[in-house]
Amino acid sequence: MLKALILLLISLNVFAAPEEHATYSLQRFDNKLVATIDHDKGWHTYWKNPGDSGLPSAFKFTKDGKPLTPKAYEWPVPDRHIEEGDILTIGYEDRQHFFFDDVPGDFKIRMEVLICKDVCIPGEADLFIKGNENFKASRNIAKYSESDLKRAFEKLPKDQATPAEFEYYLTRVKDKNQLTLHYSLKGVKNPKLPHELLFLTPFPQPPFGYKRETLFVQNDVLYGKTEIDWDGEYQEPAVTLPANGAFGTTYDLKFLYNAPGAKETKIITLKVKDFSTATPSLDEFYKKLQPYDGQGKTAALESTEDQNIFKFLLFAFLGGLILNLMPCVLPVISLKLFGLIKHKDYSQKRLLAHNLSYTCGVVSTFLVLALVIAGLKAGGEEVGWGFQLQSPAFILIMMMILFVMSLNMFGLFEFSTPFGNKIGGTRIEESFLGDFLGGVLTTILSTPCSAPFLGAALTFAFTTSYIMIFVMFTFIGLGL
Repeated sequence: MLKALILLLISLNVFAAPEEHATYSLQRFDNKLVATIDHDKGWHTYWKNPGDSGLPSAFKFTKDGKPLTPKAYEWPVPDRHIEEGDILTIGYEDRQHFFFDDVPGDFKIRMEVLICKDVCIPGEADLFIKGNENFKASRNIAKYSESDLKRAFEKLPKDQATPAEFEYYLTRVKDKNQLTLHYSLKGVKNPKLPHELLFLTPFPQPPFGYKRETLFVQNDVLYGKTEIDWDGEYQEPAVTLPANGAFGTTYDLKFLYNAPGAKETKIITLKVKDFSTATPSLDEFYKKLQPYDGQGKTAALESTEDQNIFKFLLFAFLGGLILNLMPCVLPVISLKLFGLIKHKDYSQKRLLAHNLSYTCGVVSTFLVLALVIAGLKAGGEEVGWGFQLQSPAFILIMMMILFVMSLNMFGLFEFSTPFGNKIGGTRIEESFLGDFLGGVLTTILSTPCSAPFLGAALTFAFTTSYIMIFVMFTFIGLGL
């Protein structure tokens, strides 16, 4: 009876259809296509630059099985959110419309999103237009009025020339492959930013890897700086940061411009063709200014790098510990419980050895994941927690493994080691190797879930050094 109950829970966990937490729709409007994401209350998706965490939404068009690239208009102005653990994210809530040039005839669009609340869930929707009809298989299409769509289209951010009172320049961080963009806006009467957004929100622009903006105020001047990782070494072909400070080409860097006193968020383009290599550090200059949060508060801002590392190590450990209670880990935890029952007559020393084998499986798998993530990030990829569970093929393999394990729990068959009849018929599930593999599987299955404290620890790891990724993943593994 107990086995049957656990098997039922496993089946529900693995095979149940995931909740979408949003409604997706597609319709024509004024020679345009409108793809709409209507988020459930409290859930959000991400802008082109998601911030410290997340992935941007993707819109993939196909016609007769071939990819299409219709003109895409600017996305709606996003919002800035500071989440638990000082995680800055840039994205959308409520209802958002995305506009494209119309495509004649029949075609399909696949919308791929990462939708988050307390946890993040990859989501997708295949939307179709056949002739002049809109439809989605087994779903009700949401029709939005032309007046609503017209207002949404008119609110899209538009280009504007760089204001004369806005100044900017680039400097190189001494002895590092990093740049800093410095900028200032003069004549500011009220420094409060009109939209819940950064002053300058960068569009993704390889090889410029933007970090978080820091603002300051003094008298009627708003100052800002954004540190930038130079990722040219990871491009094909590689582009090194020039020693003389002169780029081989002029880069057009696009930003959402959220200027104090403005009624709308605009888009400005900063042209950069060189950077200063002789400018001394401006840290002392910024220390004399008043840190500013953009919303009227001038209390000192605490950067992620300056926060107590031991706090995040504790978060990592607690997050791993709580993962044991998440549904993702349930299938393997049930096997672990059966293993404890089978080993009830073992000595404490042997029980400790079995559990250490399980722990080694968990921690070593976390270290392998950390190595893969560090390698992908070094190559310029945007990856994070549970990245392998975004592969349908990988999910299919995991489902098959769990199904076979379920049949084994019902007693349909038993796993034995090769030549087991000659070495005492040792069962693999009762061996140290079985415990180790149980730890490996537990780790793999735990990564779709996000536990409390885990998001803060992972974001801290992903936004600092590669070494910190390994340290944080080790502590998560120990907690699990």
